[in-house]
Formats: sequence, structure tokens, C-alpha cells
Amino acid sequence: MNRAELSDFVEEVHNGEPIDWDYWGSLSNITPAQASRLAFHIDPFNKEPGKKWMEGTIPDDLLEKIAKAEQLLRSQREEWSLNDLVIFFGEPDVIEACGEVSLPYGMVQQFEKRQKELSAEGEQREAEVARERNAAGRYTLKEASEFIKDRTGASARDIYAMLERDANAIPSKLTVYKPDSKIPSNQRTRVFGWHVEAYWDDLNEWLKNNLPRLDCSFPAPELNVEKEGSGDKKEPRTGRRNTQIDVKRKATETHSAEGDGRPKERQDFFRPIWERLEKPKRNDKIWAELKKCTTEAGPIKEVIGHDNFIFMYQDRSTSPLSRKTFQNDMTIIRNQK
Repeated sequence: MNRAELSDFVEEVHNGEPIDWDYWGSLSNITPAQASRLAFHIDPFNKEPGKKWMEGTIPDDLLEKIAKAEQLLRSQREEWSLNDLVIFFGEPDVIEACGEVSLPYGMVQQFEKRQKELSAEGEQREAEVARERNAAGRYTLKEASEFIKDRTGASARDIYAMLERDANAIPSKLTVYKPDSKIPSNQRTRVFGWHVEAYWDDLNEWLKNNLPRLDCSFPAPELNVEKEGSGDKKEPRTGRRNTQIDVKRKATETHSAEGDGRPKERQDFFRPIWERLEKPKRNDKIWAELKKCTTEAGPIKEVIGHDNFIFMYQDRSTSPLSRKTFQNDMTIIRNQK
């Protein structure tokens, strides 16, 4: 009997039939009372409500856990989705209060489904942000290397390494900017090519000085109406003074927080650490271990403070990820049998 079949069996024993997880997965207004019962395989629409289920009276210790969970849920808010519930029951203080809850397989499936949807939505938003950024004449160094590769056939990896090297040179050989900023990035800290941006004309000057034999140039920014409805004519964005950029950082940050569509690769790295530490219930111990794993070769390239880290994937691309993403990954790992 696999995990899905076992979960269905438990739900059928408790409720008379399996829980309709597609229905609950479609809701964003699950009450704390409903949520606390769902987490323990009890259908809120159970034919035997209150302290009863199909087998008779619900055991006192389970009722106590359900009550504690409901209290914690209500202390945060009155409406929940299954996605939020899976994250909630992976939090250390919840585990301490209720014990480690073996969430129903159907609930976890709905969580994983939503993570994929969020990832797809994030990728779409990221593409829109990139198009707007490039139309304004700014490119991350990763985007710039891909642009050059597409037009010349040169190795994007080699170009990216050269761009990042020169952006970090002292004095800098390529002026770069943080998102939304028109002030050049200072050189007190290392800059990463997936984060910082360069203007089209600086990139063209860099190509001229470093790769003059490549037949490639970045286009000037697209035409732009500075004031909508003002009667002003469209003028080309020929310099930084007239360039207006709306990078929609909120969308980018949301995508980072939710992950970038490759959680399995991260989870395959986190799982052995969790097992080596004898599967601690709290994530703090694992997070501390990640700091010890930090190397330039990756996959943890850098831990930034208490809330963020830089993860390198097998294709050598890097991405900033939040502690929330790590906690989501650990929730999935704990729910996998």
C-alpha cells in the first residue's frame, strides 16, 4: 500500500470516505476549526461532527492536539488555504505545540500543485519584467551574456564570466547598477551578474574594448512617451537621463520567495543534511549547518544574514532564495515518506 492509498484508507476509516482535497484546495477561506481537523485526516463535513468520528469518540490526546492547532491558527488569522496550512504545520513553534503532524497526502499534493502554479506564474512575471527592463536599455549580466550568445554563437558562460569579472574589478571595467537604481553600484561588496544591471551603451563600449571581432551591439532603448496624454511626442531613450525604469521588484521578490521551479534539486541537497542531523524538528539547526556548507563551488555559495542564501544549481546558474523557500522545501521533505 503506497502513501496515497494509505492516506485514503485512514480518511475512509475516520470519515466514511476519502476527503475531497480538490474541493478544499480551491478554497482560500478555510476556518481555523476546519483547518485543524483537516490536518489530522478528519473531514470537517464528517457525518459525526464534534468529538465523534466513524470509529466512535475521537481520543482525548488527538482532540487536545486539534484544539491547540485551532488556537494557533486563529491567533494568526481567520482564513486559510491548504498551501498556507502545509507551511504553517512545518513551523518550529507549531511542531513544538502540536508535535510533528503527518499531514494527509492529499493536502501535501495540493501544496505541491500550488507551488508549481506559483513557479509558472513567477516565471511569467519574471519574463515580463525582463522585457520591460531590456526595452529600457538595461540588462542583467546574465541577460547580456545570453543576448550576445544568441547573436554571435559565443559561449554565454564565458561571456558571463568576463562580464562579472570586469564588474568586480578594482577599478571597475564595467559600470553596473542595482535594480531600480541609477547610481552605480559601489565596490565594497562582490556583485553578482544575475542581480546587477548594465546599460546598453556601457555594454557596447565593453564589447568594443574586449571583444571587438564579435559582430554584436545592444540596441538603444525603445521609443517612450514620457507623459501620457500630455501631447508630448515620442522621443528615443538615448541616454540614462531620460530612461525611466519600472522593474516591478515586488513580482521578482515574490518569485524568489516561492522558488524558481527547481525545488527538487535543492531538496536533494537539503535531505542528506537533515538525515545526518537525525531529522531535527526545527529548521534552525539545519540552517546553521548550511552556513558551514558555504563554498564558492556551491551549491550554497553564500548565506546572507539570517534570511537569505545564494544557491547554485547543477547548470552553474545561481539564484537568491529566502529562508521561507528553505522552510517550504523542508516541509515537503518531511512530508515525503
